[in-house]
Amino acid sequence: MARNAGVNLAFLGGNEFYWHIRLTRAGDGTPSAVILSRELARDPESTRSPQQATVRWRDDPLHRPESVLIGGQYTGLGVIAPMLALHPPTWTGWRDGMILSGAASGEVDAPGPFSPPRTQVLA
Repeated sequence: MARNAGVNLAFLGGNEFYWHIRLTRAGDGTPSAVILSRELARDPESTRSPQQATVRWRDDPLHRPESVLIGGQYTGLGVIAPMLALHPPTWTGWRDGMILSGAASGEVDAPGPFSPPRTQVLA
């Protein structure tokens, strides 16, 4: 809602939204467990409540790629590489063209085919 109203959001890590999980609750309503089956066939609730399936957001039956919400989505693991600043906003302290040594490390995201049209890539 905030993003759709024009509020700027920044996601500076990788893999922010990947798995759709389900919470179970205790009798008093407090969360008691996180459920993640990772495969549709292994999730016993998926036939009763397909939209609660604990699969990747982009997969069946959800079809909600994370890039629709945050502009990018998980694209790689084990990456160790420099990043190049691309027209960064002043609040980052980066200069255009600045090389950020080893800044891409571990899991990384990139824009996808469903990224909103005004998604800005910072590096």
